[in-house]
Amino acid sequence: MKKEENARRKERRYTEGQKRLLAFDPQDLDDDERELLRRVLLPRTKYLPQTDEEGKELALQMLKEEKFGKMLAFIEAIRSRYGEVECRWTRGNHLWELFYSVRKGADVLCRFGICFNVFNLIITFGKKECERFEAERDSFPRDAVQWTYDMAVTEHGRKNLMFDPCEPGIRPYLFRLLDYKRKPLPSASEN
Repeated sequence: MKKEENARRKERRYTEGQKRLLAFDPQDLDDDERELLRRVLLPRTKYLPQTDEEGKELALQMLKEEKFGKMLAFIEAIRSRYGEVECRWTRGNHLWELFYSVRKGADVLCRFGICFNVFNLIITFGKKECERFEAERDSFPRDAVQWTYDMAVTEHGRKNLMFDPCEPGIRPYLFRLLDYKRKPLPSASEN
């Protein structure tokens, strides 16, 4: 059953040329060849993973183990702060190959934009969140948060703020921004 499912997934996900490359054993390749094969086997179109397992496999292939682990750790920190959240894979756009949306109830709390070797946390602010940020902007660091807010384009009354959650010292500020969208659990410890 598992082999049939993998075969169907490969049929949808890979081009004919990519399917021929799947026959190579990565153990027979040197580091440069393995890196090239990893890049070539990524979907060429905005591919939508059919399962959570497939999405994680694809994100792992895009990010490699270290960055993928950091993304999953950040998602776990979100869960510990806001309670049970629903995560869903969605197609990318002109900037990102793939999105991993984190929802709490009916609202998207944040998204992770993923492309080759890069992921960012994307927080969308509406009018209410923008007003709150403007009132508290001086309590955020200029280079890491204020600059990103100022440079974000306002489209349809919303701002998409993109941050590298691996940047040293930014994590507490990211959780403060997420708190604008959703109150943390009373038992949530300071992240």
